[in-house]
Amino acid sequence: MSIELKQFDGSTITPKDDAIMYEILTGVSGIISGCDMTAMGGGVIKIGSGRGIIKGRQFVVQEESISVELAAEGDKLGRIYFHMDLSNDTAPIQILYVTANELPELVQDENCNETNGIYEIELGTYKASMLAVSDLQKTITTIEKSWENFSIKKRDDILALTMTGYLADAMIIKQMLQVAGYFLGPYTIPAGVAQYEISDASITATSIVEIYPKNYDDTQALSDAGTSWAQTDGSVTLLFESATAAVINLQYVCVRNIDGNAPAPTPTPTTAEYGSITELETTTFDYSFSGDFAEKTEEG
Repeated sequence: MSIELKQFDGSTITPKDDAIMYEILTGVSGIISGCDMTAMGGGVIKIGSGRGIIKGRQFVVQEESISVELAAEGDKLGRIYFHMDLSNDTAPIQILYVTANELPELVQDENCNETNGIYEIELGTYKASMLAVSDLQKTITTIEKSWENFSIKKRDDILALTMTGYLADAMIIKQMLQVAGYFLGPYTIPAGVAQYEISDASITATSIVEIYPKNYDDTQALSDAGTSWAQTDGSVTLLFESATAAVINLQYVCVRNIDGNAPAPTPTPTTAEYGSITELETTTFDYSFSGDFAEKTEEG
């Protein structure tokens, strides 16, 4: 029998290893943010930038426009979907579409991470006439918070429980998700504001909060505005030294809650408390010795 430990100093973790672990932790495929669809006229559909996850594998979408097939006559149904093929080294994931009288079943190999198989998820649907696309609907699952994807029931009939009665394994998963982070957003900061508040129950006064602008221009705008922030339980407020000159787009905000987090970057001032010094009673001991002392020499 052979066995390999994946997490230790000097080991190599492959994308497959990560995907299998993240699939167990998330248990859902969908988008984290973005990927909005807009009908541009005729058969052109614009897909906005965004992020998502398929079977534990994260993907990033750059904004682009695609041209779908219109109906030769009458109306047809259409689907835009993400196609992941792990056996395709050059293009392991693609955005594809299909226009047909009846939409085919999606290919979903539940064991694709082990078999290098195919897994597809639907981004949205549309109707195609001879002239244009209509009734564009975004149907994909949006993953708002990692922890909300789990349903853990309290159990009183088994031994492997924590003191509060929840499965010990489930509590470990929750702790791992707290380290991975809760992804919030996207957010749009209006022009001409001096501050912007982001509210969510996952935010605490000592959370580690990471802000991810959508693109370079948004990053530069945050820098130009002189951004700092104040943080309390339930919210983080972005503070600008000068009012925002233009709209600033945040792709998402990542909140991590780990035991021993450092204080928030702008801690709430506190009032110093002073203690007192109590004088302790002391006792003096007087040691005296009597008799002769002689040096002892070892013999032999």
